[in-house]
Amino acid sequence: MHRWDEAGKQLADFALRLEDTGAEAIALAVKERNIGAVALACTKLPMPELELLLPDLPVADSTGSHIEACVDFIVGS
Repeated sequence: MHRWDEAGKQLADFALRLEDTGAEAIALAVKERNIGAVALACTKLPMPELELLLPDLPVADSTGSHIEACVDFIVGS
């Protein structure tokens, strides 16, 4: 497993244990584990809320990239 995959799994496990996958649970997990950046994929989390909770960390949402890659695959480009 790639180290980013493992970090994501730990973060997801933590949020699920709390039964809360919202921005506050993720921010808490990031702070407790001293994670240096957050990248979200295919998420419904409110990005502005997460950015407010983690103002010193880079936060990115890769959903747009995934959609673009899917469209490129479908049209064969």
